[in-house]
Amino acid sequence: MKRVQSGQVTQAIRDSKMDGIHIREGDHIGIMDGKIVASNNDVFATCQQLVQAMVLNGDEILSVFIGGAAEPEVTEHLQQWIASTYPTAEVEFLPGGQPVYTYLFSVE
Repeated sequence: MKRVQSGQVTQAIRDSKMDGIHIREGDHIGIMDGKIVASNNDVFATCQQLVQAMVLNGDEILSVFIGGAAEPEVTEHLQQWIASTYPTAEVEFLPGGQPVYTYLFSVE
C-alpha cells in the first residue's frame, strides 16, 4: 500500500501559483497525492505529465477512472499513449462518471 500513488486531473477555477507551478484559470491541473505536479491548457498533456510523475520503476498496475466531462477522443489518445509508453503495465480504463475530476489515476 505504501507504493500506491493517486492522481487527479481537474480544471483550475482561477489564476494562482501553487507548489511552484503557475496556474491560469481554465488550465487543466494534475495533482499527485495532494500536490500539483502539472498545469497545462491541454488535458492530454496534463495527463501525460501526471502519469510520468506517478509511474516509478517497478510499478505494474495503472487504473484510470474516466470522469463525466472526459472527451472520448482524449481518452482514446490517452489509452494509446499509455499502452505504447508502458507496454508491460496492466492498464484499466473504467467509467467513473465523477463530476469534478476529468480523470482519476491509481498507480501501484
